[in-house]
Amino acid sequence: MKLYLIRHAQPKNQLEDPLQHLSDSGRKSMKKVSEYAARLELFIAEIWHSEKLRAKETAEIFAQSLGLTQKVKERTGLSPGDDVTPIESWLMGKEENIALVGHLPFLDKLASLLLCGSEDASLINFTMGSIACLSRDVSGEWTLDWIITPDLIPDNTAFSG
Repeated sequence: MKLYLIRHAQPKNQLEDPLQHLSDSGRKSMKKVSEYAARLELFIAEIWHSEKLRAKETAEIFAQSLGLTQKVKERTGLSPGDDVTPIESWLMGKEENIALVGHLPFLDKLASLLLCGSEDASLINFTMGSIACLSRDVSGEWTLDWIITPDLIPDNTAFSG
């Protein structure tokens, strides 16, 4: 199983927009990362996002780039301060590849728990709009495969086949 952990892209300032829609720069950087990820031919059965608007919009941009707009779903338990252990248990029952779009500190704690058994390890620097790919083997052990961050992809990158 592959698990794609995605931190939402840059939202608008809360004073400017209390709902915190994605900013123009957040949309642009998430589109850039998503288009790059699409070149990797990811096979994803479901894309789950938290109840927050910035996570939903990030998930929709990601799904659109991968041609998976019908696979986007909202799920409780993915918000910043939520306990990660229910999601860890839920993941153990999953076989297909999924993506979770969420927030800090939740994503950091979940990745740390899966990779080393402690949610306090802080192993991955989840910048806004980043994607971390984890794999679970048949024995249930998790490993980190790769990470894509917006700053790794030049703005002038040509996405040709």
